[in-house]
Amino acid sequence: MATRHTLRCILLLLLGTLALGNMGTAAAADAGGTANAAGADPNPRSPYWRAVRAGVDGTTTVRGAERGELIDNTGENWRALRNGIVASVMPWSIVLSALVIAVFYAWRGRIRLEEPPGDARVVRWSLLERTVHWYTALLVIVLALTG
Repeated sequence: MATRHTLRCILLLLLGTLALGNMGTAAAADAGGTANAAGADPNPRSPYWRAVRAGVDGTTTVRGAERGELIDNTGENWRALRNGIVASVMPWSIVLSALVIAVFYAWRGRIRLEEPPGDARVVRWSLLERTVHWYTALLVIVLALTG
């Protein structure tokens, strides 16, 4: 009975992960298609910022190695990488990880205790600490899935 429950939980986690990934993709595609429906450029200074983004030097007050660099493209480069190869590989790596865990569980089975558990129980973490831990863990998972 516990095995069936565990497998059901793993399956629900997998389906939820795939559904969250697909929702993000659909939202990004919808936002990109409706951004400039009229065809007119909403910002008259767009050519200037395109030139700055392309690496045209400007005047800054910075005295270090970044002198003359108006915009740092590191974030844009990461976004392009994340939307490219990372977005296509990560869902499959999550599915592969879940499959490896399921195959190991099917091969090894439930790991039993050598002796039956005793009656003594030690409360290691309070209910508040456990709640804060799992709330934070869920937020990290959601942020990792949505980027």
